[in-house]
Amino acid sequence: MLDNLPLIAALAFATGVTSKFADLLNEHGVRWFRGASHLLGAIWALLALCLTLTDSLVAAVWLSTVLFWFYRVKLDHFNHALAGVCVIGAGLYMMRYHDVSLLAVVALTGWLVLSGEVNTFLKRSTDNRGVTLFLRLRLRYYAGPLALAVIEGSWAPAVAILAGMAGTELITAWHAGLVKHSRALSLPWGMRYDPMLDESVPATVKTLATLATI
Repeated sequence: MLDNLPLIAALAFATGVTSKFADLLNEHGVRWFRGASHLLGAIWALLALCLTLTDSLVAAVWLSTVLFWFYRVKLDHFNHALAGVCVIGAGLYMMRYHDVSLLAVVALTGWLVLSGEVNTFLKRSTDNRGVTLFLRLRLRYYAGPLALAVIEGSWAPAVAILAGMAGTELITAWHAGLVKHSRALSLPWGMRYDPMLDESVPATVKTLATLATI
């Protein structure tokens, strides 16, 4: 099992990076070449498929996460949905031929749904900065896989979630740096960033950016 951990870590990190970058191309103002969104979706789908097939416990984690994303309508673009469908297909294959625990999938999905509803409630009901910062840590995504790792005595789900979230947070931090500029930017490799196309940028900031160009 330990022999698989470097592969799981590499695939999970790359999956986290590509999934978040695909999100930036969809909704957060990053533009690249024509078809980049679909290409990133295909790469993300391939990486997620391979990751799901590495280990039965990793498959349980990924399958439950994707089911939760579908429940919350987070896979609302082609590149998102493509990866989601691939993970579900691979997860069902692993359940049929590699003893993925249905109980684990149900428990992890249930945890994400319950904690997700609590998270949404807190976001809407409080303006406390400390609570907001805590919620942004997204600790609920770590809790289930880490608990599964302890229960099953396996490093695989822990490595998968830690490496995957590291990749996601890396791109999230890069995007946050772009947002701070509050203006259009030219980026490496022909990419560009336009805050006017970024759904996470408040309307007031977009208005100020527009006035600054007048």
